[in-house]
Amino acid sequence: MPMPPEPRLSPKQRRKILKHLSRDRLAELTRHFQLEVTDRRSCDALVDAIVRKRALDFREVLEQLRRDELQELCAALELGTGGREKAKLVDRILGVEEQDEPREVRAASDLPPPDGKSGSAVKSLLRRFVIRTAAEYLGRGATTQFTSRLLECFGWPASGPPEARMPASLAVVEGAQRVTRTVALWWPARRVLVDVVKHDVMLDYAWKELLRVCLQTDPVPQYVVLTNQRELHLYDVARDREVPRLAIALDDLPKYSEAFPFFSTTWLPGTTPQIINVSKVSGEVAGLVAKLYRSLKEQHPKRERDVVQFTLQCILTMFAEDIGLLPQQHFTTLLYDGARHRDAEKRIAGLFRLMSTRDVPAPRAVAYFNGGLFSTPVTMPLGDVQLAALTKAAEANWKYVDPHIF
Repeated sequence: MPMPPEPRLSPKQRRKILKHLSRDRLAELTRHFQLEVTDRRSCDALVDAIVRKRALDFREVLEQLRRDELQELCAALELGTGGREKAKLVDRILGVEEQDEPREVRAASDLPPPDGKSGSAVKSLLRRFVIRTAAEYLGRGATTQFTSRLLECFGWPASGPPEARMPASLAVVEGAQRVTRTVALWWPARRVLVDVVKHDVMLDYAWKELLRVCLQTDPVPQYVVLTNQRELHLYDVARDREVPRLAIALDDLPKYSEAFPFFSTTWLPGTTPQIINVSKVSGEVAGLVAKLYRSLKEQHPKRERDVVQFTLQCILTMFAEDIGLLPQQHFTTLLYDGARHRDAEKRIAGLFRLMSTRDVPAPRAVAYFNGGLFSTPVTMPLGDVQLAALTKAAEANWKYVDPHIF
């Protein structure tokens, strides 16, 4: 029986793996494979040299690592560290491990969206939810109403999940006396607890009391959501009983919807929260785009309007690539190929021209983008530094970039 083709890791996935290796180890790999590196003092340059060598089989790169290094990579990628054979560890990282050896955890982003809703639909519902929270969930019954509306965003009916108690009374011991503590939601099957405290209560203070309740509950909750309707903390009790995994203003909840897979109607045991530092990603991307813009403006002082339009076209294209308006990795791969063949400007011009053309013979791989930005597309010649900045910006996941930074 022929073997199925091995899945190919995207450049972003390979970069994510390699960034867990030390600079010395990366340097050894580039020397072994005789790769050209722009700056051997830079980890990013070493990673770039490996990722951009498209003829290099990434399996061969992994096979150069020791077993303990592969186990460390598996741990960092939350793939599980079991097994002593190097080949199995390599397969696990590449995503081709045998079916009878399932991964220990699943990434929340790999699961189907709750109740048939897309991730964008969930974010839209959460945006409406946080807007309503500022005005509506006050007075008697506010705790239950807040929790019920939150769960509705993830696909549950107003009555909540059938196996959850909302609100829930938990028997605990305080000061040598047995008392009852009421929380907003207790979901034993998923080991999820939610509590909503008063608006003026500091969450760090409230957590100390709630933690004592959690440790007396059977089973002990793993995920605890604590909020005062202004701020929200997510605790993973199994990992850290003191510091929240996520601490955000409630207004930012839509940006972090992937951190709450346990609320999904399609949740599976072992699914872990995917917590992206949106502010950090947005800041890094903004810095790269600003670097590109400043460099082009300095190089072409008489073409400032073209520089602005080109930069905006690139920003929209990078958003489009990661929210599904362009084929996955389309622009990023185009930049990789442009760097390799020294014709990035020509390739970008071709893409922008296709995006601005309404009538294209089928099958059409790139959608038509109407509006003024692409009505007369502009391209600019890119030097190595400029292309590197644009490429690094494109490699970021623009689903987690706040468009308001631009």
